[in-house]
Amino acid sequence: MKTGIFGGSFDPPHTAHIQIALMAKEKFNLDRIIIIPTGQPPHKETAGEIHHRYNMCKIIADKYGFEISDYEIDKKTYCYSFETLEYFKELYPDDDIYFIIGGDSMKNFDKWKNPKRIVELCSLIVASRDEGTEKAVAEAEKTYNTKIFSLDNENIDVSSTEIRNIINGDGNAKGIEPEILKYIAENNLYR
Repeated sequence: MKTGIFGGSFDPPHTAHIQIALMAKEKFNLDRIIIIPTGQPPHKETAGEIHHRYNMCKIIADKYGFEISDYEIDKKTYCYSFETLEYFKELYPDDDIYFIIGGDSMKNFDKWKNPKRIVELCSLIVASRDEGTEKAVAEAEKTYNTKIFSLDNENIDVSSTEIRNIINGDGNAKGIEPEILKYIAENNLYR
């Protein structure tokens, strides 16, 4: 099987996340996509409480036929991507693992904890946002002697930060599923 791992803060999950997952599944013939909301990422603070981010991801997973994992949320310490990939490689030893990341993440890939181990465990799929991503991909391919796959998503222009700011301002946001907007309103998030 071909398993796509798509992790992130998902704070909140939005249509760009969904489109990236769907595009990766189709382009690379992935049998499943596993959404993995981070617990507490080592590189940034998150605005939404962990259980709310998980619940919102569950809504998206159920709607679009993805799977969801609480692996990183259940860890009480920081969880690094290589550890998550080791866990899933052990869980699915016969699967080809594909790790879906954004262009911004790719630009900082050399600063990640154990990037060499990451490329040993999986094939990277990078959702590109701009030209700088191509340079980062080329450098990583050379540095780690690997092939990195690109997913052209240049027409997708939505960010969780912008959505939080819009919600905080007027209670409405484009680029977000109605079910997620309803969940945010019912739980008074990002206010």
